[in-house]
Amino acid sequence: CGAVRDDIATPEQVARLEVVLANDREARRFYRRFIQISALLERYEQLPAATTPTAPATPAGRPRWRLGRATYWLALAAGFVVLASLYFNVRSRTEEAAPGISPAASDTPIAYIQQAHACMLIPRVGPPAEFNGSFQVRPGDIVTTAANGSAIIRFANENTLFILAADTRAWLSQDEGSKIVHLASGQIYCDVARQSGGTQWRIITADGEARILGTQLAVSANTEGTRVAVTAGRVRVTARDSRQTVETPAGFAAELTPTTARLVKLAP
Repeated sequence: CGAVRDDIATPEQVARLEVVLANDREARRFYRRFIQISALLERYEQLPAATTPTAPATPAGRPRWRLGRATYWLALAAGFVVLASLYFNVRSRTEEAAPGISPAASDTPIAYIQQAHACMLIPRVGPPAEFNGSFQVRPGDIVTTAANGSAIIRFANENTLFILAADTRAWLSQDEGSKIVHLASGQIYCDVARQSGGTQWRIITADGEARILGTQLAVSANTEGTRVAVTAGRVRVTARDSRQTVETPAGFAAELTPTTARLVKLAP
């Protein structure tokens, strides 16, 4: 958390933090508290002498409180003692298993990488590993492709297929009635087998999500937003914050931001 705050984190550290925050509610609470305390402590850091405003006179008999450099560092140390205790409480729980993923489920592959080139797997537990060829993917494992990389992922026990383009970061998970692709960045092409029993596929980005039963589509996510292009079937696309929804049929694309969802016709 400190490395991310200070903008010195490695890509592997950032990816690991993404996994923890995606899978653990207590970790998200800890991270928010960490940022709040860090911001609060920074507010109390003394200004340079040249820019420090003159304090108003203090009424007689009333003490004047001033936060000096030593007091600031004591406050900083106290804050990080609190953060450390919270961290190890959270860590002891997250290392056992993320909420919603049982230890047994976390050991069972959720999908298989059939073919890959210039890829890295960042597991929920353990060090990152570069690989080519085939690989097993478990819930919460992040798959990343390099600038010249690609990966073909088939979901376990069905014919659903995902193709990760270059410069893509994604991971898979499940909850009740849903199978989920978390697309952090990049582009994936999806050939989703028709689902039964009310089960749905959801593709989640920073801008919102797409819900599908069985279709062919391409989803891209970048700094300008998310684009869901449908070539077969029908997809319901929802903006993250406004919850604005558009039904996207074949031949159309939904352009998505956290507050807007707009339907556009695909070029022939």
